[in-house]
Amino acid sequence: MQRIAFLGTGIMGAHMATRLAAAGRDVIAWNRTPAKADALAPGGVSVAQSPSHAVAQTDAVIVMLSTAAVVDEVLFARDASGAVPAEALPDGTLVVVTSSQPVDAARRQAARLAARGVRYVDAPVSGGERGAREGTLAI
Repeated sequence: MQRIAFLGTGIMGAHMATRLAAAGRDVIAWNRTPAKADALAPGGVSVAQSPSHAVAQTDAVIVMLSTAAVVDEVLFARDASGAVPAEALPDGTLVVVTSSQPVDAARRQAARLAARGVRYVDAPVSGGERGAREGTLAI
């Protein structure tokens, strides 16, 4: 997987995205607060203006958002571009949700994406900002 969209570049996501870029992956990031994603450009991370733009031509999507409700909103609602990110995902894309969320939310999201030919992995992480910065998160 060479091209990865990263949705959510807050405290942990920013470090995760820049570590992926440093490992040679082509990372395109989006964040609800654009300045947080913009700050990653010096680390080799491209910045998308919308989640739909970020996911449109990727092999994988990593989601690092605060709650299940936010994950649902970002993936399944129209974004600023007017598109729905889940509908912009290429067939066969892998979506990895690293957010901590209830199992029923993950199952619901997985089913909705599977109906579109998109693979889903529920992979919450632990280790906090330090683990993200140092690359020692437990998945």
